[in-house]
Amino acid sequence: MEKENNINFTNAITLVHSIIKQKKNGKINQIFIDGTCGNGHDTIFLTSLGYVYSFDIQYKAIEIAKGYNLKNVSYINDCHSKIGEYIKENIDGAIFNLGYLPGGDKQITTKKETTLLAIMTVLELLKSDGVLCIIVYPGHKDGKDEESSLLNYLSELNQKEFNVMVIDFLNRINNSPYPIIIERIRRENE
Repeated sequence: MEKENNINFTNAITLVHSIIKQKKNGKINQIFIDGTCGNGHDTIFLTSLGYVYSFDIQYKAIEIAKGYNLKNVSYINDCHSKIGEYIKENIDGAIFNLGYLPGGDKQITTKKETTLLAIMTVLELLKSDGVLCIIVYPGHKDGKDEESSLLNYLSELNQKEFNVMVIDFLNRINNSPYPIIIERIRRENE
């Protein structure tokens, strides 16, 4: 296998990108959601695989990402909890890189209530064989609350419809970020 197809364990973000690329590589006309545009890095990655709807509540984040002049992307300056108001079609995958905007105001973070609504909506939109990757940041209070809420909800998903995997870095300190990977095995009506 070529090196570019190997899974990369450097950090949560590179691991998530490796998993999505491995799972979705070579398929055409794919649709993705970046539930937290931030500085645009996940959006950049996802546009290499298909069309992307990139959400962020902060206009500053959208402006940063627009600076990359990407094709195949719609930027939506709204809360990710409103994904269902913008997207009606089924999607191939999504990334949520939770927490706060790197280099931005650390008081503005994703919140458990809106994140949970967004995750529920994305799971409804996810095609069979689709993948949702969530990077959790438990190192601050809002992140810890989000983590608890997500783990409670995701642990109850029907195992005949979803695989849910938590990948934690056991030898890292300070509550380092970690990914949750959710694969839709099949849709109930398929």
